[in-house]
Amino acid sequence: LILDLDAHCGGGTQSLIKDEPRIRQIDVSVSSFDRYTPSENCSLDLIRDPKQYLPVIRGRLEEADSRGIQFDLCLYNAGMDPFEHCAVGGMAGITQEILAERERLIFEWCRQRSLPIAFVVAGGYVGDQLDKADLVDLRRLTLLSAAQV
Repeated sequence: LILDLDAHCGGGTQSLIKDEPRIRQIDVSVSSFDRYTPSENCSLDLIRDPKQYLPVIRGRLEEADSRGIQFDLCLYNAGMDPFEHCAVGGMAGITQEILAERERLIFEWCRQRSLPIAFVVAGGYVGDQLDKADLVDLRRLTLLSAAQV
């Protein structure tokens, strides 16, 4: 499973795996950059309302469960650029609290399935409303959630 929660669509990844039936990609984005046409093994949700962000992620994980797919590994792109104050890709209404809940959700979902998870801290761009210290705090959300499972 490739779980791509960076702000931008994962078109590059999709182009590499689209014909590989053993790999699934769940891609929940808030920016249409690198958009692609979803397929049976590559889902793409482009969020326009921040209130839908967590429900869509939960829904995609539940859908994977309902299909009975057994994953060997989750590769997680833990992008912080959906954050509302991120200079590139951020969406108003995606708060630090929402991202913290997202991280808890992902790592707990993997833990409940005894699914190994490898992640990258990704996305997140310093600008007028987000300084380096704040970005480090956002990335700590991923590390703290990973450490708790």
